[in-house]
Amino acid sequence: MPKPHAEWILNFADGSGNRYTITSDAADANAHLVYEPITPEQSSSGTYSGGSPVDRQISAKNTSELWRRVAALQNDSSQHSETRSMGTGTFRTQNAEGEARFLIRMGATLSDFTAFLTSLRTSE
Repeated sequence: MPKPHAEWILNFADGSGNRYTITSDAADANAHLVYEPITPEQSSSGTYSGGSPVDRQISAKNTSELWRRVAALQNDSSQHSETRSMGTGTFRTQNAEGEARFLIRMGATLSDFTAFLTSLRTSE
């Protein structure tokens, strides 16, 4: 996937269903991150919580790193899943060049990406 040259959006749902929406005017600009966690009322167990909602800016440096990671995941089809099952990550990217959707199976690759997003929402 080429680096976006205009406004872009990333929608990501992690393996537990917590949702991230990240938007920016350019790949090398600050971005706006919104995190919508699963609540115990929404979880299949009735007890899981994804934590507290977050609405914040992330730095241009972290925006560039985020886009690099998303592009690497999209390009590595060995990590893709054909179906949305428990534990998979759902990605939707949108920019001036179009829209892409893909799923990443549960495993170390998805865990690393989710840990990166967690760091963006908890520190900066």
